[in-house]
Amino acid sequence: MEKPTHYFVVRSPYAQLILTGVKYIEFRTNAKVFANKRLAIAIAKSKGTDEDFEEEVEFFRGLWKMEEEREYFDFDFSEANFKKCVKAAKDLFKRTNASGMIIGEVKTSNVVNIRFDDSEESHPAVFIEDYEIWPKCNWLPSPGGLGVRPLPKVKPR
Repeated sequence: MEKPTHYFVVRSPYAQLILTGVKYIEFRTNAKVFANKRLAIAIAKSKGTDEDFEEEVEFFRGLWKMEEEREYFDFDFSEANFKKCVKAAKDLFKRTNASGMIIGEVKTSNVVNIRFDDSEESHPAVFIEDYEIWPKCNWLPSPGGLGVRPLPKVKPR
């Protein structure tokens, strides 16, 4: 991947789920700002709990089973791959929870509007088309902040 020029802060466990393929979609009211970009992912300094992690895993387990989403991806949606991705996310969660570090990057899609079966309302979102966790030697301290921001001009730790 070519390196991103911008980043956004994501709280734990969402960041870890994004960077391991479990969370393949990002719902945003302002999804256009996140669309069609290569963005670095910063982990927020607020600590996520094991309960947060398990709740999000169950939510995304349901999304992995939605047939409508599969047309967008050349991706293995099998239960075995889901378990593999969750295991990687759990390991990353344990190592990086509340770290305040920029640790990887994603490539996002165009804005799509997703409608769940039990709702007439659609939700703007972007798909995570590609993701990469950087080697630890390339992680950067995150200045924090909301929204999409320019990547800091500092050397990796």
